[in-house]
This record gives sequence, C-alpha cells and structure tokens, in this order.
Amino acid sequence: MNDHFGGVVEAVDVVVVGAGAAGMAGAVALAGFGLQVVLLDEQGSPGGQIYRGITLAPLSRRDLLGPDYAHGNVLAQALASSSVRYEHGAAVWQVTRDHQVSYLRDGRLRTLQAKAVLLATGAMERPFPIPGWTLPGVMSAGAAQILLKSAGLA
Repeated sequence: MNDHFGGVVEAVDVVVVGAGAAGMAGAVALAGFGLQVVLLDEQGSPGGQIYRGITLAPLSRRDLLGPDYAHGNVLAQALASSSVRYEHGAAVWQVTRDHQVSYLRDGRLRTLQAKAVLLATGAMERPFPIPGWTLPGVMSAGAAQILLKSAGLA
C-alpha cells in the first residue's frame, strides 16, 4: 500500500501518539493484548511533561521531584520491556479519518496504517503576558519545571 505521496505504508494494529504517562500506559496495555503497537513522540525520551527526562535523571536526583515523579520510571521500564515499538524524535503531522498516520523522523517521511489510533498528546502550558514577562531570567512555571527535569537545575 502507498500513502498519498507515493511512499510505502506500514500496516500496524495501533499507533499511539505521545509518550507521556497516558501514552506509555496505553501502549503497554494494548501490547499486553498481543497487538502490534507503535508509539510516536517528538521528544528524545519518554515521559512527557510530567515525567520529562525520567529515563535520563540520575537516581540520586529523582527524590527532588517527589515520589510521583519516581513512579514514572516504573512506566518507562514497562515500556522498555514491552513489545511496543517506540519511535522518539517523530513529529506527527497528519492523522487521516482512515487511521493513516504520517510523521517525520530522521529527515524521512514515514506513514503507518493503523486499525486504531490513540491520541495522548498531553497538555500545553498557556502563559499569559504580564508586565515584565519578557525580561531576562523571568520564566513560566512550566519552563522552570523543564529546566529542573532536563538539566537538573534546582
């Protein structure tokens, strides 16, 4: 089968978009039923915003973010030990009504034809402008959280 652009389409059972908490849990559960699952996420490692960098965070620093953050490692380990095909760095740009998912990864366009698609794209911070919000060193709570989880800065 070919996609709308003449490329080869790979058939799978389920495509999950988003490797945050819900995406990881959903993908692992679906794979547990024997389904062929592909998990796509544009970040470099699983975890989403809540568990950002969980597979990269040193064990000694995880307690800084509380016990719930450390629980994210349980999800990440379940994902790693499952049959789910996890593709990081994948920017999904189209999902059609007939479950065809097109994405860009490593500079190549790829398309999957799924029987079902699970969208677990998470939340997005929507900061509101206040006086001084563009000054150097001023950041939103979400930006501070990303800095803490990605760079270990506290």
